[in-house]
Amino acid sequence: MNTETITNLILAFCFAVPIAIVITPIFIYLKKVMYHPFLKKNFLDTAIKKGHIVKAKLIKEHYLNDYTQSGVVYPTDEKMGTYEYNYNGKTYRRRFVGFNEFADEVNLYFISNPAKTEFGDNIWTTAKNHWIRSFFLMILLLTVILWFIVTFKFIQWSDLENMINSI
Repeated sequence: MNTETITNLILAFCFAVPIAIVITPIFIYLKKVMYHPFLKKNFLDTAIKKGHIVKAKLIKEHYLNDYTQSGVVYPTDEKMGTYEYNYNGKTYRRRFVGFNEFADEVNLYFISNPAKTEFGDNIWTTAKNHWIRSFFLMILLLTVILWFIVTFKFIQWSDLENMINSI
């Protein structure tokens, strides 16, 4: 490799890191909101196939209160239900908030962590996001893209600096 290629690669990496810091949370949010709900059937099927189903019993249910600035307490229509279940000899408790009555006994599902159970239609909310892996993947992808753009003279470094400074 010649000096110009190495310099362009180092500069591309230096520009890719701050851009990845901004883009990664947006990517993870969009993935969680747009992609995971479509996978919820797959997550539920996987949990059932692995036997990650627990029968939970309602042990406590109460209305939630809200507080004003002056400290006055007033009840809300929301309820909190606490369920207790056993998995592999260990007892877990999980709380849920809702507006309806909670059933006395429900099936809860989990992907890999028995402490993070959910009702079947909400199992996708506990899916891992792997933000560190996403961050490094963004750095790598942005480095390659920026290096390609600058190496083949689609844009000059000074133009890229001006675009970033204008943000």
